[in-house]
Amino acid sequence: MGAAVNLSAIEQGMPVYGADGEPLGPVEAVHAAGIHVFNHSVPAAAIARVDAAGVHLLLARAAFAAVQEPPAVGAGASGVSGIE
Repeated sequence: MGAAVNLSAIEQGMPVYGADGEPLGPVEAVHAAGIHVFNHSVPAAAIARVDAAGVHLLLARAAFAAVQEPPAVGAGASGVSGIE
């Protein structure tokens, strides 16, 4: 795998694209471990690159949409989604 992605180059609102080039939505938040987009936490390891066009992930849109963690015990209906 290539060099680590510079998370400081990512800003809230930047467009995020799957590996297939399909748009996933804007960056909702940037945190120490990665980004949050479309109610998913995306680890830095899943980010292929950041350029003038936006943030590009290693996962295609279909794979991104299919990944979802089950709700934590006691979390009720507000389960957390994420990419492992």
